[in-house]
Amino acid sequence: MELRKAYELTGEIVDICDFHTFRGGTTSETLYLHVPSVHQDRIVPHELYQIRIDSIVSKEFGPELAGFLQHPCRRELGSAP
Repeated sequence: MELRKAYELTGEIVDICDFHTFRGGTTSETLYLHVPSVHQDRIVPHELYQIRIDSIVSKEFGPELAGFLQHPCRRELGSAP
C-alpha cells in the first residue's frame, strides 16, 4: 500500500464473518476490524483470529473517505490534521 492513498479491503475473519473496510496507506502493520454486533458473541477478547483478505482496491480519495481517514484515531504521526 502506498502512503497517502486510500484502499477498500474485503475478506473474512475465518469462521466468524465477512468484513468490508477502508484503510489509508500506512507503514503500520496493524489492521483494525469491527465485528458486527450479530457476530460479537463469537469473538473472545484478546484472542487472535485468522483473516483472509480477498481484495484490496485503490479508491478515489473523496471528501467522505478523507473525513474517515483523517479521524484522529486513524492519523499517522506527523500527518496534517
